[in-house]
Amino acid sequence: MPEKFFPIVNWSCWFQGYDTSQREAPEILRPLVSRLRHKLEKFPALSERVASVRGTGYFYEGEK
Repeated sequence: MPEKFFPIVNWSCWFQGYDTSQREAPEILRPLVSRLRHKLEKFPALSERVASVRGTGYFYEGEK
C-alpha cells in the first residue's frame, strides 16, 4: 500500500457511519487509534507506519 493521508473527519464517518464536526471527530477517533496502536505493538514494523498529523488526521506510510 502506498503512503496515504486520512483526514480525521473521513475516519469518523467510516467508523461511525455518519458525518461529524471537525471538533467532534478527534474525540471519537482518539480512543480507537489508541487501541489500534496498542494492538500493533506486537508488530513493530506496522506500528511505526501510522503517524499522527496534529489536528488534521493520520498518515499511513507504505512499505519502505
